[in-house]
Amino acid sequence: MNADLSQDGLATYRRVRGGTLTVWLRRSVPRTVLPDGEDNAAFGDVSARKGTVAAFIANAETLDELADGTPERDAVLAQLRTLAPGLRAVGVLDVFIARSPEIAALFAEDSKSS
Repeated sequence: MNADLSQDGLATYRRVRGGTLTVWLRRSVPRTVLPDGEDNAAFGDVSARKGTVAAFIANAETLDELADGTPERDAVLAQLRTLAPGLRAVGVLDVFIARSPEIAALFAEDSKSS
């Protein structure tokens, strides 16, 4: 097969024995959602800031270290609930699954309120 890569990143493949099979592919280049200098982006009606995913992960890891019913754990859970819609909006839950049952329950709770 021969491949001709067009300038817009879409490829057309031609069969050796005649006919044309066209396959549309995304160009495999990194994509930037928030360019340098911008700290927020809107995804539908949800605004997500740079660092949302990292903050969620850091808080989820901290959650495992805190005892149930403590004010610190309640504060971390509240922060996770605040961040969860941003993760859903940017598509994290389309490609990753929560291993922690508590985090999975938090996402299920978020999806009911969305």
